[in-house]
Amino acid sequence: MFRGFFNGRYGIDRLTLTLFLLAAILINTDYMWIIGVGILGYGVFRMLSKNIDKRYRELQSFDKIVSRVRQFLRPVTTLIVKGFDFLYQKYVFYKTRLQQQKYFVFTKCPKCKNTLRLPRNKGKLSVTCPVCKSEFLKKT
Repeated sequence: MFRGFFNGRYGIDRLTLTLFLLAAILINTDYMWIIGVGILGYGVFRMLSKNIDKRYRELQSFDKIVSRVRQFLRPVTTLIVKGFDFLYQKYVFYKTRLQQQKYFVFTKCPKCKNTLRLPRNKGKLSVTCPVCKSEFLKKT
């Protein structure tokens, strides 16, 4: 009965899928559902259209707009990714430091302010900073 129905029709592409997604979001809102139904109808029209050249030109226009938006948002997304990476590194740093506090004492070199890790419960230790080579005493 429906054999060959989609022969010669445009079918589904990125723009049609985007329209369906947008329609699904809008249909679930209070007053925007009418617009969502209209967008859904246009998506179905695109999918069943036999004017393949015109639908392809619409897709190319859509791709140009999407690439411009991506270029505009690229610096913002890069900053967001770097921010999350920075927060994750801080999280890992403090997590390992909390795990090591049972066995080590963390202190700063009085000269260069570098953080040093010393074994806990060893009494007074003569510490040499590996960065600036200064020596100082520290009770652990």
